[in-house]
Amino acid sequence: MRLQFPTRALFALGMACPIALIGAGVVLTVFYNVAACPLCILQRMLYLAIALVSTFGLVFVPYHAVRIVVALSAAILAASGAAIAGYQIYLQHHPFAATCGDGAAWWERMVEQAGQSLPILFKAEGLCSDDTWSLFGLSIPELSLLAFCGLFVLGMLALFSRPRP
Repeated sequence: MRLQFPTRALFALGMACPIALIGAGVVLTVFYNVAACPLCILQRMLYLAIALVSTFGLVFVPYHAVRIVVALSAAILAASGAAIAGYQIYLQHHPFAATCGDGAAWWERMVEQAGQSLPILFKAEGLCSDDTWSLFGLSIPELSLLAFCGLFVLGMLALFSRPRP
């Protein structure tokens, strides 16, 4: 028995939710002076990738093979984002683990280059171990973990659901 969800609606949610989350991050940065850290920016990049993949799925939903590849890609990207958010939560609860090594990691260099190209979206000025803002008692990485888990569920639903005519 396969689930029957409107696949087009699942991909539309997979596109709209990450865009809204990116917008919320920009609002926090610009209007509330909450400095994003490199891991926050990396998560923002994954939100953008999920939105782009979901847009592709929204356009090509009638094609079964494309729908499967897109849904699986979105789920993998969401799982990666959840892992990064989980690591950032670990750093917030164990700030001693946030010590820097000899040089910047590859993803820190990538975030730095993206921040130079498009600073409104990708400029990282904060520390990953800082817990500066919360909503309902949850920090930004904890909220992001919940969002990535929700996006993972959307990807799985799109993967295992049968498209409606």
